[in-house]
This record gives sequence, structure tokens and C-alpha cells, in this order.
Amino acid sequence: MKLGLALSGGAARGIAHIGVLQYLEEREIKPDIIAGTSAGSIIGSLFCAGYSPGEMVKIAHNINWRQIFRYSRIRFPRLGLINIDFLDKMLEDFLGGKTFSDLYLPLIVATVDLDNHQPLFIEEGDLISAVKGSCAIPGIFFPVHRNNRTLVDGGVLHNIPTLPLYERKTKNIIAVDVNAHRSPDRSPRNIFEVIYQSLYMVNRYREHEDGNLANHLIVPDLQDIGMWDLNRTEELVELGYNKAEEILGGIKFP
Repeated sequence: MKLGLALSGGAARGIAHIGVLQYLEEREIKPDIIAGTSAGSIIGSLFCAGYSPGEMVKIAHNINWRQIFRYSRIRFPRLGLINIDFLDKMLEDFLGGKTFSDLYLPLIVATVDLDNHQPLFIEEGDLISAVKGSCAIPGIFFPVHRNNRTLVDGGVLHNIPTLPLYERKTKNIIAVDVNAHRSPDRSPRNIFEVIYQSLYMVNRYREHEDGNLANHLIVPDLQDIGMWDLNRTEELVELGYNKAEEILGGIKFP
């Protein structure tokens, strides 16, 4: 593979990935393979399925918390607070029935196998169940059972999924980290942010290592945008686009 794109997790901040893809599209820079974690796996799967950045912006505009909780079941916290089956409802119209082999571009979805405590990089079989597993933040969403494995958010071990691209000897890796910035003046506002920020502290060193595997690391300045701010689509897209232009402008890709 000549050019790989690694898209990190970051909850609502993952919408910034669309801006990066817009910039790449305008420059006619076409990745040969994409790896995605959590929110990055959603954006990556849509792109690899043939959706344009413009179409993904329209999809992002239609996602809101009312829609999410409409299709969610909140239960006594045995394995998690929320059943992640809401992603089935959200993605079925766009990816329903698709497998990895149906995609126009190779995709790797980063998850963690909770049973053996190892990363699991999925690139075959059913697509939606893999994306759900990659998004299953421990403590918030129920783990996902897929092919006799118990999957949780890939960001637990590899939030910036450069490793599978590196292991495939991808010559040029562009990584996008939408999880880097935290406002020092902002305390967690709810249980979701408490859990997410705790995981962030645990895996930040690993994120630094994974970022170093990239030839080009794009880190949009999202300090003022929370992990669950689903109503700032245009701003997130613009910030992703601008940082991609800053980092990649003037660089020639084969």
C-alpha cells in the first residue's frame, strides 16, 4: 500500500475527519487503505462505502441526542449504561447488509477483544457489527459480541490506528487525531465525560506512540469542543479541513 489514512476515535469530534477528507478530495489525494477507531471507524466505513465528504456532512447534521436515545435502551449498569444497538438504526440505511468485501476501498476497524485483552483489527465479515464494537466505550455502551468475541472500543489500546497500517508496510501514513486537546478549565459535565476522560488519561501515552508511526500527523485544534457536542458539525468540518491544509499543503503525494 502506498498511502494509508488512520482516523482516530473522539466521539462527536470525529466529525472533523470529514473536513480532512474534503481537503484530500480537493487535492485529489486518494488513500489506498483506511484504518478507523470508534468515530473514525464510522467515518472511514462511510467513505470506503462510497459516500462523499459532502454526503457525510448531511448525515452528520441529522445525528442528535434525541435520535440516539430514541433507539437506545438505558438499563441497570451491568455491562454498560446504554445498549449500542442504536448504531444499527443509524447505519443500516447507509451500510445495511454490507461486508468488508463490498467496500470500494480497503478498511480496517480497530477494536479490543475484552476476553483476551488484545487489540483486534477487523477487515472481513459483517461491517456494522465491527463498527459497533469499535465504538463500544467501556462503562458507557454494552460490549458487542461478534464471532464469539467480546469487543469494546478500539481506543482502549489504539485510538490512533496507525499500527495495522504500519504492519502492512504502508509507505506513507496520514493520521488524524481528534482526541488530543482537552480544555484545562473544563471539568466533566456528566458521567459520559467522566468515563471518557478517565480512559483518555490511561491511553494517552499509547496514542503518542501510535502517532509517531505516522509520516504526517493532523491534530485539529478542538479544545473548545466537547466529546458529545453533536450540534457543531460545520465548525468541526472546517477545523479538520484547515488543519489538513496546514499540515499537508505543499506536500506532493505519488
